[in-house]
Amino acid sequence: MPRAGTRSGVTCRQAELNIETVLQLKAEGVQAIYGDATKAEILRGAKIEQAAGLIISTATVISTARELKPEIRVLTRSTYLAETDTLRKAGADAIFSSEGEVAPSMADFLMKQLGATDEQIDRERDRVREDLFQRS
Repeated sequence: MPRAGTRSGVTCRQAELNIETVLQLKAEGVQAIYGDATKAEILRGAKIEQAAGLIISTATVISTARELKPEIRVLTRSTYLAETDTLRKAGADAIFSSEGEVAPSMADFLMKQLGATDEQIDRERDRVREDLFQRS
């Protein structure tokens, strides 16, 4: 299965600590490097200086990447909204939170079941997201 970006002609590189995963990725045609992405030399080996963006989930890697390439776009994920402040302080441009996406989806589902209109659902989804992300 193609990895993100490969269909659109974007070159993706992945740093990974599991050698078996690195070998599998390489077999699939993905440019993979074995090593700890919190280390500058690993990010350099992954050619971060040429990167337009970084998709990562740890504050340490974000900080190291920002030191090597301050203008890089950093997208990250978190499980909990409580983690977003740490990731933002580390330099993340956008944070996608599992917790922040599940609650609006549940509200959508319930409102559809109760017969709400699309406009009502949109308004409630916006309200739930605003409430969730204001607290983080």
